[in-house]
Amino acid sequence: MNASLKVDDFLYTAYGIRNQNDSIKTNQITDPSKKGSGLIFPVENIPAGLRWISIFIWGRYYIEIVRDALLQGGGWPAIGRNVAIIGFIGAVFYTVAWRGMRRMQLEA
Repeated sequence: MNASLKVDDFLYTAYGIRNQNDSIKTNQITDPSKKGSGLIFPVENIPAGLRWISIFIWGRYYIEIVRDALLQGGGWPAIGRNVAIIGFIGAVFYTVAWRGMRRMQLEA
């Protein structure tokens, strides 16, 4: 068993999931990066009304980068946009977390 599986099992047990079957189902239901990123099926097959959600899922861009690196080999011109998008999404999450933590600081 690898360490990440053990950590997942611990977290699922903490949430009241007691067997592996329930943890697998919970992971499949609650992990939108798998469904909206194009990992399981192409983004183009997602209904048009829901496709816009995949714009905000960083996994979509990561999968495009990995596919390009392993299959096509287009280099930075082909993946630079996706790297910039992942950086932007990361910066947004960092800013939101920083603002939330800033209010928690003790005043000296």
